Amino acid sequence: MRRNLLLVLFWGVTLAPAIAAQQGPTLGMGLISVGTPEEAEDLRNRLLAGEPFTELAKKHSVDLSADSGGYLGRTAISELPLEAQPVVANMPPGELSPVIRSGDRYLLVMVLTEEETNIVELTPLWEQQMTVADRAYQQARYADAEQAWLAALETANNIYKSDTRLPETMSNLARLYRIQARFDKAEPFYRSALELFEAIAGPEHGYVATALTNLGYFYMAVGKYSDAEVVFKRSLSIDEANLGPNDPELISTLDAMAHTYTSQKRYDEADTTIKREMAIASSAGLAEYPLVSRGLVNLARLHLERQNFSEAEPLFKRAFDIVENAVGSNHPELQSSITGLAGVYTAQGKYREAEGLYRNAMEIVEPALGGDHPDMAAILTDLAECYRAQARYAEAEPLLRRSLNIMERALGQESPELIPILNNLALLYDAQGRQPEVEAAVRRALTIGQSDDSLLRTIRDNFPAIR
Repeated sequence: MRRNLLLVLFWGVTLAPAIAAQQGPTLGMGLISVGTPEEAEDLRNRLLAGEPFTELAKKHSVDLSADSGGYLGRTAISELPLEAQPVVANMPPGELSPVIRSGDRYLLVMVLTEEETNIVELTPLWEQQMTVADRAYQQARYADAEQAWLAALETANNIYKSDTRLPETMSNLARLYRIQARFDKAEPFYRSALELFEAIAGPEHGYVATALTNLGYFYMAVGKYSDAEVVFKRSLSIDEANLGPNDPELISTLDAMAHTYTSQKRYDEADTTIKREMAIASSAGLAEYPLVSRGLVNLARLHLERQNFSEAEPLFKRAFDIVENAVGSNHPELQSSITGLAGVYTAQGKYREAEGLYRNAMEIVEPALGGDHPDMAAILTDLAECYRAQARYAEAEPLLRRSLNIMERALGQESPELIPILNNLALLYDAQGRQPEVEAAVRRALTIGQSDDSLLRTIRDNFPAIR
């Protein structure tokens, strides 16, 4: 469930018709017009107490501008009713007028600052750009999404200097770059978004929790599981304090934490976290929500690690159905459930079914993300493992080498994410009696993995004699 990061707009997003023949300097202004002085005074007190001008104007004003939240556009003082002109002429930007009688109406006029005027006038453009970007992202049209979000970022930089809509735009761009494995572009946006949310909303706000979860996803993508765990725990703590221990907003962070535990082979912690996540989703009626599919995949992976194939298979299939119903049959979000199911079949010796699923996953991922994306590397590694299990070594080796090259380009020569691929290469060489190559692969993995011991357990167990 995606937290809504937008603040309530100060003004409506539909602008009033432009006023013709403007004279003199113009100011952004808002107007509320009512029929009695008592109502006008009541509304003025409510505005001074902090209620949004736009909402009160829409509900109570009888002026034509009510539909646009009372916004008059950039207006010359000379175009206001005569009784209002001398009052407004002496008002500084940002001030609300006293009640002004004009014929049988009682007026409240708000003079906007230049920043507020820009927000009112440019917000519809920003919202349109964000909508276009989000639609393109959901359809896996990532180039179009990037173009629209960059345009939205330019708009946001011009008008939202101390508003959460600027870091929200940054967060969406960062997510896009993470999905595309453009990590050098993603990280600065994630960090800037977090800093802005903390500065604007305070360090314990829900916006900060969302930004922390987003940063944690980035750390997971680059293999920094310990860093991911730290920010996920802080995010969870903020949300639990603000929302309680069973709010659906916790699902995303719990899911991410479970994935982190699984990646570090901390299966008991992963199991506990997933069960909590699924219980929250069930009690909230979100069992078919797409995000819950990730929890199902995590749970299925746990069963696969424990060789509980009869329990893993239906969970992978259910996760696939949920995502397919939400985004269609060609979205890269399907990859995790497809490859997970293929892993079940590989472990059971159903190699033909597994190979077909791995190739299906590649046909989905490559057009959307490209042939050099880390998700492709993961599929290649798994397909190679399927071939190794069948002693099809000549077919497995080039897949593993291609996978290793992809990850080296995406994450660098020293990334812990290279360790599982090097482990599989060592197993492949070992099966062929290529001992020097076994030792080279293992020694490289041991050197890389000094910073993240959790990824080394398997390769140390497989090759205990090599140090």
